[in-house]
Amino acid sequence: MEWPKFRFDIKQLKQRLWHPDFSKLHFERFRIRTSVVQFVINVCLAVLLSCLLSIFVLKGLSLSPTSNIGSNSDFEMSDIYIKILDSRYCHKLSDVIVVGIDGLNRRDVGNLVEKMTMCSSPKVIGMDIWFKEPNSCDVDFIPQMKLCDDYGNLVIASMLNDPIKGEYTTVEYSFFQQFIPFNTGTINLDASTRYEVMRNFKTEFKVGDHKVSSMPMEMIRLADDTLYDKLKKLGDKSYMIYYPDSKIEIYSGKEILSGKTDVSVLDDKYVLMGDVNLMSDCFMTPLGSMPGVMIHAYALNTLLEQRIIHNSPDFVVWLVTILICILFTTLDLFLRKLTIRGAKFFIMRILQGIVIISLIVFGIHMLDSKSIYLNIAFPTSIIAIGLLSNDIIFGCYDLYQIIVKQINKYKKS
Repeated sequence: MEWPKFRFDIKQLKQRLWHPDFSKLHFERFRIRTSVVQFVINVCLAVLLSCLLSIFVLKGLSLSPTSNIGSNSDFEMSDIYIKILDSRYCHKLSDVIVVGIDGLNRRDVGNLVEKMTMCSSPKVIGMDIWFKEPNSCDVDFIPQMKLCDDYGNLVIASMLNDPIKGEYTTVEYSFFQQFIPFNTGTINLDASTRYEVMRNFKTEFKVGDHKVSSMPMEMIRLADDTLYDKLKKLGDKSYMIYYPDSKIEIYSGKEILSGKTDVSVLDDKYVLMGDVNLMSDCFMTPLGSMPGVMIHAYALNTLLEQRIIHNSPDFVVWLVTILICILFTTLDLFLRKLTIRGAKFFIMRILQGIVIISLIVFGIHMLDSKSIYLNIAFPTSIIAIGLLSNDIIFGCYDLYQIIVKQINKYKKS
């Protein structure tokens, strides 16, 4: 059996299309189909160019003043969400308290820990202090630490070495760990460099074949077994620190030692000790520069409030992005026919503002009420600069038409 032979003749097609007896309805269908194809092509080009331009713009954005624009991209929409939510919140007092040790030597720190342990009833005390080498105060300091450790609510800092290919291999402990087996929690922050914006934390870190608890997680283990068992399921993934939720009070260690501040304010609280005014221990956060002990305090408060933020799936972001591109390209095609000069640009800019504000408000709502982080940085940038891609595409098309007309005009002459 032979298949029938088909032959496409463009001249024959034109004769049929322009024949007097050719149905006008068929011609209208042909024109509609042609318009649909052109529209799909325009939309595809607009989506592609908008995505490329947005990636180029987002690549150079950073919230860190020490970053080099163009080489260090450190921007997240969550930073905007957190900043807005923090300004709106009526902060409640947290169960976490920070005690500053600024201006205290090691003997004073030992006396402070002893007083807090003996004269008050904190749930747990975490020491965000790194004791690297021994000194002359250790004759009194080590026995004081041993006495406080007998109460079972003291956590000493440990530190992970610099990661090799993203993985930690060893854990460093304070020098006196060899004498007293303290409960330890690592004080490492979830960032590759100290110049990054500190927006995430981990409950535990993988070190070789085993896992090491972070300082906040170890404090919860000692204070609340039920909550610890529940949070243990989080594993070693990164989670967002929810900064706006509560107000964390800071007390001076000097004033507690001198009696100016009643030590009873620490009763039934999670207490973190550390430097609060040491510039070398400050890091960038969505709320500005903040000492490391405060970042640990907010991470601990996030766990206590069980504010575990989950990221929205990537396909949702891409779906929103493509729908926005199609919407704005369609509107641009229709509004190009407006005869009033400037009306198209005015309408499109108003729509841009409305959609951007709506997306940000929706993202804030999802983060605050549903604990879901919707990263709309990509869709928002596409809205902001998406019309530029349409202007480029349609500008090239108009330029092509002008050139063709001039060539045809030249040929006729």
